[in-house]
Amino acid sequence: MGLAAGVVWAIILAGIDTCFRRLPDVLTLPAILVVWGWAAVTEPWWILGGVIWACIYFLMPGFGGGDIKLAASLGVLVAAHGVLGWCAAVGGASIITVAAGMLTRSPTVAHGPGMLAATFAVCLL
Repeated sequence: MGLAAGVVWAIILAGIDTCFRRLPDVLTLPAILVVWGWAAVTEPWWILGGVIWACIYFLMPGFGGGDIKLAASLGVLVAAHGVLGWCAAVGGASIITVAAGMLTRSPTVAHGPGMLAATFAVCLL
């Protein structure tokens, strides 16, 4: 049930971000609460993965608030797969977004779908 809900959540977020270039708070903020709450009782150090990914995006130009909030939750999930998994997701998200931009030849590309795809790849492998 949890995986199915996560997949549906990710598909909805990716669709909204692709169409409207927005990641709504109504979907990103509850995810932070749920994932951070899970990590707090499972392995609190994983929260650091979310904090670091969000801080990187906060400090770099070009990332929106939705990307930052999404990174705060996804970073925890990939931190559960170790430093290598975390690095693969963060790097993979950028690679996917750059590839999408090259394929579409669009000057702007939503970054959320790349973040979600990279996270699911790390979590499923």
